[in-house]
Amino acid sequence: MKRRLTKMGLFPGSILRVIRNDCGSPLIVSSGDGWLAIGRAIALKIMVEKNEN
Repeated sequence: MKRRLTKMGLFPGSILRVIRNDCGSPLIVSSGDGWLAIGRAIALKIMVEKNEN
């Protein structure tokens, strides 16, 4: 999974913004200049912390 996320441009310390979080569909996030669709099974395994900025 880590290799797959790295290929998608997600690294430890990456700043993500949730674009869409609808029930039953992939999570859409923005990272840098692009958007990514991440399946629920993978999204549940990613540890995040809220950025107050």
